[in-house]
Amino acid sequence: MTSNWCETCEETCQDHPTVCTICGDTLRSPPASSSSQRLEEAVTFASATNNNVGGIPANLGIPTNISEIMQQVRQTTTTTTAVGGDMWETPPPEALDPNNATHNNKSRPTSKECIQRLPRLTIKPNSAVLHDVMIQIVLPPSINKEDRTMKRPAPISYNAMVAEFGPVPPYSIKSSIALANPITGAAASTSYDTTTKHSILYMERGGGLTFATKALHAQQHYNAKALIIGNNVSVWPYIMRDSKNESNKLSIPIVMIKRSDGNSLRRLLETHKQSKSTLNCSITATKCNSNGGGGECVVCREHFDIGDVVIRLPFCSHVFHESC
Repeated sequence: MTSNWCETCEETCQDHPTVCTICGDTLRSPPASSSSQRLEEAVTFASATNNNVGGIPANLGIPTNISEIMQQVRQTTTTTTAVGGDMWETPPPEALDPNNATHNNKSRPTSKECIQRLPRLTIKPNSAVLHDVMIQIVLPPSINKEDRTMKRPAPISYNAMVAEFGPVPPYSIKSSIALANPITGAAASTSYDTTTKHSILYMERGGGLTFATKALHAQQHYNAKALIIGNNVSVWPYIMRDSKNESNKLSIPIVMIKRSDGNSLRRLLETHKQSKSTLNCSITATKCNSNGGGGECVVCREHFDIGDVVIRLPFCSHVFHESC
């Protein structure tokens, strides 16, 4: 059964294979009354009434029972662990290179139906694919034990993804950085820790709040200058959207860092909070470098323009023109 149901939003999500692009909750199997289950039941019925698909000879070793084919499809998506414990969804080898296909079939094309089902995106001024984001944390100086001189450690840098709502880059923001309390931002307005006002705020995903709601809470209750969201699941890269159109009054930027970087930043902030020392932070969002590395089609190598219709692959998040 397809896992495209978000229990928090109570609706299906087609924009991402494993997490809801509205609230960030993990997608699950839909309720029994949903259309996807009816489709599964229809396929089960079809397999019971017509076990041989397309007249494929049995001696080729290719499964012809629809139930068997569906089972193989479910098992084709694997995950690869990268440095820091973050995981990129990876297609099966035969999807990357026809030479890896079984039965010595080296000319099997990608299914047209598969290509048609990939979501089309229209490039907008705030599209994440057009921008690079760098976060830098400036550590306070420390005393060198040998010569008793003050020494400032090198800044800590994190790459981030800009949200596709809120202020449009380029922007550069510098301020102190603080932890939200509670960390997910899920609390009544009277329960917020207001000692961190006027800072760049760090929150984590979860708590049943949409990304836009988190940003609005940071803006309204903390007077924050910007919001950094730490991903709490392994899927990366991930793009935050506001499908519910809640961010009309949002005036502060919101960016996301991957889970391992979020864990690192949270530990750093907790340590310095205990020692009552202040950390300074800068968030710099710019348009992707014209020399490559982002903002360009992986097929034709031309840069994306506003209004271009593109396709983002669900496994590796590579983006290319629909025409390419």
